[in-house]
Amino acid sequence: MTGPEEPRYEVYQPPPEQGPDVDELPSAAVAEPRRRSAACLGLLTALLAVLAAVVVGVVAVVGDLVGDGDVFTDGPLGSDGFVPTYDSATYAPGTEVDEPGEINVLSEGGFTDLVRALREATGDDEVFSVVIYPTYAALDVPVEATGGREQSLFWNGELDEPTSFGTSDEERFSLGDLDPAVIVELAARARDRLVEDPTLWYVIVRAPDAGSDVWLYGYASNKYNEGGYLAARRDGTVVDRVTY
Repeated sequence: MTGPEEPRYEVYQPPPEQGPDVDELPSAAVAEPRRRSAACLGLLTALLAVLAAVVVGVVAVVGDLVGDGDVFTDGPLGSDGFVPTYDSATYAPGTEVDEPGEINVLSEGGFTDLVRALREATGDDEVFSVVIYPTYAALDVPVEATGGREQSLFWNGELDEPTSFGTSDEERFSLGDLDPAVIVELAARARDRLVEDPTLWYVIVRAPDAGSDVWLYGYASNKYNEGGYLAARRDGTVVDRVTY
């Protein structure tokens, strides 16, 4: 069983064409390519210098955008394009955050607030899928009463305007029918049992594929990109454990 991970692709590079050996070419034919090679090498060196300067500039800009404590991951991203690491005490699964402007969606209170906000904004709580982080949730929500048209919404205490539109072949389900205690417990198990010193944890919920009864995927990873996920039924029963 595999979780809903993004595919990775290797770039195919065709083998170089095999030409004649240098010893088989006339001396003039050898000398001319050598002169051309020297010119090309000089041009290539100049281009690499320019490219290095550009890369340094990009790294500096990205550093300013990410800030301290942020990491790039293969998981779903927030509205700003980055997924933050989390303080293990404040944002541990199940911790209710009472500070103004703060929220832990992976708590029973936080999840309940998410469902309420979705109902108030759309008049319903149906979704195709939802990804729940401690500080926000990303939802794929049906646009119409039937059919596969969807809009992507982002909630971090306030529901943003749709960030993208598309179609889904997933089965829609009622977010309010899920037991928040089950989601919190799965997140806690993933965080505590999959990896040492986790810096990121989240739960993906979607209706099962044909022939499967898996509804929930609890992920966790650390700064070394070590991690994994627990696959569970709707009642929280874990049926698979994968680490990488």
